[in-house]
Amino acid sequence: MPAAPPIRPVAPETVLDWVARIVEQRSDEELARAVVAVLMEMGGFAAVRVHRAVESGGHRFLRLLAASDGEPDTLRAAAEDPLIAASWSDGTEAEEVMPDSGRHRRVVPMLAATGGVLGFLEAEADGSLAPRARLLAGFAAIVRGHAELLDDVERDTLTKLKNRKTFDENINRVIAHSSTLASGHDTDDRRRFPGPLDYHWLGMLDIDHFKRVNDEFGHVFGDEVLLLFAGLMRRTFRAGDLLFRYGGEEFVVVLEPTSFEEARAVFERFRHAVEVHDFPQVGRVTCSVGFIRILPGDIAAAVIGHADQALYYAKRNGRNRVCSYEVLVGQGLVVPEAFEGESELFA
Repeated sequence: MPAAPPIRPVAPETVLDWVARIVEQRSDEELARAVVAVLMEMGGFAAVRVHRAVESGGHRFLRLLAASDGEPDTLRAAAEDPLIAASWSDGTEAEEVMPDSGRHRRVVPMLAATGGVLGFLEAEADGSLAPRARLLAGFAAIVRGHAELLDDVERDTLTKLKNRKTFDENINRVIAHSSTLASGHDTDDRRRFPGPLDYHWLGMLDIDHFKRVNDEFGHVFGDEVLLLFAGLMRRTFRAGDLLFRYGGEEFVVVLEPTSFEEARAVFERFRHAVEVHDFPQVGRVTCSVGFIRILPGDIAAAVIGHADQALYYAKRNGRNRVCSYEVLVGQGLVVPEAFEGESELFA
């Protein structure tokens, strides 16, 4: 069995520079891109990819964080890739010969310290990658360790959802992606509903009368409500949706591209899931939701501000309901607030 072309000799200082480049990154995507770039610079690899492992609703998914040969930020079911699915199941490395190209493909699972699989490092070459198994495993270990440190920084201590800081870092990337989705379509007017087109949607979720929960039952049970609420979010929303604890009893969800009707339905589904859930000691808890379509050129503060307007309307008008900012504006029930840097969309 032929081996992959050799990695070019490098000075120890270069290796240290490569490692430093990796560990100085401050997000999953930047970390993945740095690893892919370094391994490709070493030579001998035909392709390198880094995947994040995502489990949602009892199903396993792969989010492509970086790739030398394709577009990142795609999500697909792990079952679509038998080699990775097998590696995920038994937690071991796996290699195959790809029938279409004859290349060898090796996947290395990144095992989390707390158990389970954090992600995968994947490489392709024109010969067996077995001689490079230790190299790939070493890089996978570096990625795993640094990713776990990033998780500690990026996640809310109590609920383990992404935190406010992480939201601020992610929302502009989502807005930029909206430009790609809307390419060629006139979407600059919020009065025009997207119809069959798909967009990102941002929802602000707020637990109704949460102060009363803390006052009547104590902060221990209040924290339990927050934990269970976050668990319901994980079970209700899709693997590709972004979930954040925005602060206190407020949470934010950024939906993967979908239609208005589906966005409204998924937020209603979550509202109902909270309403019927039995919260120990506390009993019945409800939530209110305000949501908005994310458009190209949006300002992050304006998106949050307008979603908060819809949320505030829901709370002032009975609570335990889902309100669309666009619908409220179209019906004259909400007057758009202006935010610095935002264009006038309702003139």
